[in-house]
Amino acid sequence: MTDANRTNILERLTVVLSRPAYAGNVGAVARVLANFGVRRCILVAPRCDINSLEARQYATGHSSVVLATMETVKNLSDTLSDANIVIAVTRRTGQMRQPTIALHDIAGRLRAGKVTLVFGPEESGLTDQDVQLCTNILTLDVSPTMASLNLSHAVAVVLSHVFSQLSAVPTETSEANLGRVVENLPSDSNNSVILAHEFQNLCRRLQDALRHSEASGRIANADRLARILSQTLAKADLDRSELAAWHGLISAIND
Repeated sequence: MTDANRTNILERLTVVLSRPAYAGNVGAVARVLANFGVRRCILVAPRCDINSLEARQYATGHSSVVLATMETVKNLSDTLSDANIVIAVTRRTGQMRQPTIALHDIAGRLRAGKVTLVFGPEESGLTDQDVQLCTNILTLDVSPTMASLNLSHAVAVVLSHVFSQLSAVPTETSEANLGRVVENLPSDSNNSVILAHEFQNLCRRLQDALRHSEASGRIANADRLARILSQTLAKADLDRSELAAWHGLISAIND
């Protein structure tokens, strides 16, 4: 892949830092973004001064431009409107945090549309509420001896892998595995790639339908079943025809 093509694809990637606490970490993330050609970063309710000397000491050279152009919003939901998939990067696992995407899958998703990566605050990571706003969950494979990564290190691991995969020349086999992925798909294309909020709307409708069935005594544990099905759908990477089919099924259940 040429540098120009890779640069165009990386334009579709957004990194979100939710409630970062330390200016040095934000500055270090700015440097990582510059290292791997990512321009857009959004800070959700930052608890530090990103214009401080500490932040600027970590963000030197071109990364100072990345730091200066970071956007700030109040709520995580404000960052997700135009993404096709929103990936929560989290260390913790559990019923609500089963991984639905692998690190090696992100470049393929990025070739197909817009991807947002969400990283949580340094002390505690993403909350369950944060994760529920995302369409996919990613966990990084690290030693249990020290399971949590520094915020900037976690961003570096993910972006380094994506950058490396975008640099590789696709083989016929890898292209077949990518399925619907199109190298230069315009960011506003409606061909097959759905938006994150469309997927979340489907999951909400599915949960409501299952709760209705539970209230009428037809099923039990509606919320747990909805969670499992939503995680399964996240792994499926639905296109528009599949999305429409699921909406039709839910409408039939509601009738």
